[in-house]
Amino acid sequence: MILGVGTDIVQIERIRKTYDQFSDRFLKRCFHPSEIKEFNEASSAQKIPFLAKRFAAKEAVAKAFGTGFVDQVRLSQIYVVRNKLGKPEVRLDGETAVFFETLYLGPKKIHLSLSDEVAYAIAFVIIETYS
Repeated sequence: MILGVGTDIVQIERIRKTYDQFSDRFLKRCFHPSEIKEFNEASSAQKIPFLAKRFAAKEAVAKAFGTGFVDQVRLSQIYVVRNKLGKPEVRLDGETAVFFETLYLGPKKIHLSLSDEVAYAIAFVIIETYS
């Protein structure tokens, strides 16, 4: 059963301007340490689109929760990893993980799709329960 759906689109240039203005502050406030590590290892051309896709994913997850960014849902505690096939997967940490577990009881999965094209990055999230 589908518990929540969220989508977000981000202007890559907006992320570039924010990063140029706040750099490390922006990274630490919005991104998980594993994402910051991956960002630092990315090629110059891929750095900002990488951040834009991750930022869109975080927004889409918060929308799928149905709560947005309340006190217990933090940008830096929602992060994206790639499985062994390269598929993006959502992980939760800290208070956000606890909030998610209490929000939806029972086994559940967060599905994520990411894409970008020149000026925009988009994320689509479905939260489902299964038994």
